[in-house]
Amino acid sequence: MNKFTLSAIITGTFLLTSCGYFDDSEEYVGGEFNSFVQKEQENSTTFEVKDNLGITDTYTDYTYRHKPEYYDYRVVGSINNIEIQVVIQCTDDGGDLTVHCGSDEDVKIVFKNLSGNKKTNKDGYSVTMLDSLKVGSKTFKDVLEIDATGAEDNACDYDKAYIAANQGLIRIDLQDSITIERTSKKATERNPVD
Repeated sequence: MNKFTLSAIITGTFLLTSCGYFDDSEEYVGGEFNSFVQKEQENSTTFEVKDNLGITDTYTDYTYRHKPEYYDYRVVGSINNIEIQVVIQCTDDGGDLTVHCGSDEDVKIVFKNLSGNKKTNKDGYSVTMLDSLKVGSKTFKDVLEIDATGAEDNACDYDKAYIAANQGLIRIDLQDSITIERTSKKATERNPVD
């Protein structure tokens, strides 16, 4: 093999590798955030919540997850019309977690390269994986805390929201010191395909 052929092979291999043709890295969700993509699920539920003033409300949520790469959770309240959506997508560098606040699809809070148990983005929002959180008399495991208290210009209708990996929304702390907590497991459950 002459020097020209060897040089062409090395250059070609370098170009193909840099373009991702030999990229064998697998996509994944990093850190403790991966607890949200560990099962297959597609369903919609309605459940009751109650705030610290005694006002009850009904929330409806939709969950879609595909193991081990995708999670989409949406929830909306009936009376106070709070809307939250969390989407987790795996990537080859730990995954992306996107929070949508309210019905405005343009308000996206993005966290990239998930690892560990806490991420903060450039606007001051943070997400933290808690081992557990007690709400009422029940303790929920693997809870995602969405914290908007550090944001300079909070686009969300709440200060903090808590979503358990297996149960969905369990608590919301509003900006005016009102706390909304889940009081029932599931009022109804239906398959969204029906």
